[in-house]
Amino acid sequence: APVEFDPNDHFEKKEQKSMAIITAMTIVGARNAGEMAQLLGEDKRLLPSLNKKRVSMCISSGIGPTHNLIDIFSTIHSQNGEGESDNELDEEAMRKVKAEGMRQGSRKVNPFSGLRSFPEQPNAQAALALGVSGWPINSPEACATGLSAIAEGARLIRDGYADMVFAGGAEEVLRQHGEVGIASFASMKALSTKNEEPEKASRPFDKDRDGFVLASGIGVVVLESEDSAKKRGAKIFARVLGFDKSIDGYDTTEADPDRIADTIFQTLYNQETKSFHPVYAIFAHATSTPIGDKTEATALRKVFGD
Repeated sequence: APVEFDPNDHFEKKEQKSMAIITAMTIVGARNAGEMAQLLGEDKRLLPSLNKKRVSMCISSGIGPTHNLIDIFSTIHSQNGEGESDNELDEEAMRKVKAEGMRQGSRKVNPFSGLRSFPEQPNAQAALALGVSGWPINSPEACATGLSAIAEGARLIRDGYADMVFAGGAEEVLRQHGEVGIASFASMKALSTKNEEPEKASRPFDKDRDGFVLASGIGVVVLESEDSAKKRGAKIFARVLGFDKSIDGYDTTEADPDRIADTIFQTLYNQETKSFHPVYAIFAHATSTPIGDKTEATALRKVFGD
């Protein structure tokens, strides 16, 4: 499920030198959210009336642009003394040949390659593009990355570290070296193999489920205190009533349903009224994997019953 996004629609070629596709996506996603929240001027940067030190950028990615490191590796090793076999040279001579190959290869690496690969770059360049310089958060937390960024952003506002937060998640593992992401998940048997019937591939909580479908995309929201939003006449789409986070400490891939249930309970508990917030919808993780869905269903039943 690739996202339909062309960086050329938004950036000049010169601007794209230091951008992976996911970085370009993150900047555009942040701009869209900022424009909808009426925080940006005609130059697509924060309004001068806003204190940029009190605005945070918290857009994270589980994998980010790290697969671009493959390009650096390939460039370095494109010439490393081919034609010389190990048995033709002694160990010291072979070491010198490889070292010289490394030096020659390293000279061919584009200085922008590192910026395209570093995991903090999407969030950092979004902050640069919008003129944001408040407390940042860029924490990869697997499938929970985007939601966790929203929780952390809400905490920054609650605890007085920020007035406004751009929060969300981005992922693009299909366009550049897409086979790496696909092979990584396929080797874990996490991807659906219903290739002949793609419309039936991802079927969470179904007895015939066999995994998920890899996709790309980005989602960004703007968080701020209710008083601030009302004061400037912003359109309020939702309120954050509660949040909680936990790390499982249980198994590499299988989750602990008791810990999940406990985290949900803490999220729903209203400290002021000493009661639980009513629940009208559940947006499940729903990986469509045999183990994952069963564990999640068990955890949800512990909280909500059958």
